[in-house]
Amino acid sequence: MSAIYPLVMCGGVGMRLWPLSRLDTPKQFHRVDGGSSLSFFQATVERHSGEGFRRPYVSVGERYETLVRAQLNAIGRDAELIIERTARRTGPAVLAAALAVNAHDPEAVMAVLPSDHLIEGDFSSVILDMLKPAQDGRIVLFGIEPGYPEVGYGYIIDSGANAVYPGARNVSHFIEKPARSVAEELLASGNAYWASGVSLFVRIY
Repeated sequence: MSAIYPLVMCGGVGMRLWPLSRLDTPKQFHRVDGGSSLSFFQATVERHSGEGFRRPYVSVGERYETLVRAQLNAIGRDAELIIERTARRTGPAVLAAALAVNAHDPEAVMAVLPSDHLIEGDFSSVILDMLKPAQDGRIVLFGIEPGYPEVGYGYIIDSGANAVYPGARNVSHFIEKPARSVAEELLASGNAYWASGVSLFVRIY
């Protein structure tokens, strides 16, 4: 089985955890459970460091390069760092990383992984189970079952089970940060998921 290149995204300022999260120490670098637990960033790296995953790439803003290196060193992990001299948000950061990974391995499958999520369970196995559709040229997205009508997230609209890939479902369309009335309708429909920001794909052109 081919291995997946994790791309850990940690260039954001992480203001959702404010006031604990500040410009110099955004959410992804804080400990998940306090005390001696791993940070959100460290937990993301560890989660996808096992069998089936290659050495990770980390996309990080220049401001946080030293912090990223220190947190990687603390857990004994190494990574290929892609330093953002100027913040350009998610799309350009993913493109830059995809170009770097593609230059190293044109057949690479890359998993885009936000570094500020709290994830329980064996999420690595979920991603590995979707390797085949990604290798076949599909862009695989991972949704979260919504718990309430959040208006600050994007939604993935499900159009039914995929007939080719067990466990996969088809995407109808996306709705980005809907009005509350629309979010309530999406929640009631049972076929909408919060967009997690996690994706899996091969090639960039």
